[in-house]
Amino acid sequence: MNKKIFKNIFKVSIISIIIVIVYKIWIIFINANDNSKNVEKTNKSNFKVISSSDISKSWVAISTNIWIKYNQKKVITQAIYQEYFTIEELKKEKSNVENAIIARHMIETKEYYSLLKTDFKTMLQNSNDRKKTLEWIYWQLRIRYNNAVESIKTLEAQKKVLVEEFDKINNLIEATKTKISEDFRKTDTKAVNQDIDQILKLRQDYYYLRTYIVFINNFLAYYNVLNNYNLNLINVFSSNKDAIEKGSYVVLPASGNEILKEYWLLYTEDEYKNKLKADEANQ
Repeated sequence: MNKKIFKNIFKVSIISIIIVIVYKIWIIFINANDNSKNVEKTNKSNFKVISSSDISKSWVAISTNIWIKYNQKKVITQAIYQEYFTIEELKKEKSNVENAIIARHMIETKEYYSLLKTDFKTMLQNSNDRKKTLEWIYWQLRIRYNNAVESIKTLEAQKKVLVEEFDKINNLIEATKTKISEDFRKTDTKAVNQDIDQILKLRQDYYYLRTYIVFINNFLAYYNVLNNYNLNLINVFSSNKDAIEKGSYVVLPASGNEILKEYWLLYTEDEYKNKLKADEANQ
């Protein structure tokens, strides 16, 4: 009898648990549907003004996020770092210096390179608002170019300080070498030991400075490569803004390009700049 009662209780418990699980799943399913509808409604409202494709929406979000992160880094940089460091500051504030010279420019050049690798052509082709998308692309390229110019100025100033310190230490090393020889000929043990300590210390500063100078030269070269490529993109987007926004193009005839110039369909960069100046003068 007791076994029968126990079995009945067990069956009732199992059935109750199943009912509760099914109920919970049903509630979650309903909420999920409601949430998806609300999210869809919100997204439509948020992107109604932009009226662009999913790719361009993602680009706007990504570029905005990059700019926010850059501003945050810029605030931190201004709070911690200075324009450049002397050899004493390099040794005293090693962590800040490493962040200012190495980490900071590693991050900036990496993000800059990633931006230039973006497939802008596909982005424009898939956009429902080519004008808005082109504006965001041009804005990002111009910001990165200007930031790189400022970084180059900072690195050049830092390099100048380091090279001056480097040359000074190199001269001290040569002078200490001469002194060691003289003290050795005099068999002045105490002086020789002091000279050895001095030259070891100078050598440490020598290689320390040399390492940072090498890194700075590499960063300067990298920034220049990125800026040269970026400037070409900026010029193309700026000079052909209307055509890119409208998705227009010019077919180059097999007979040559002169006829296109006659009908004002083809310009060299210098010719286009002169045209803009002439248009401004006539206004």
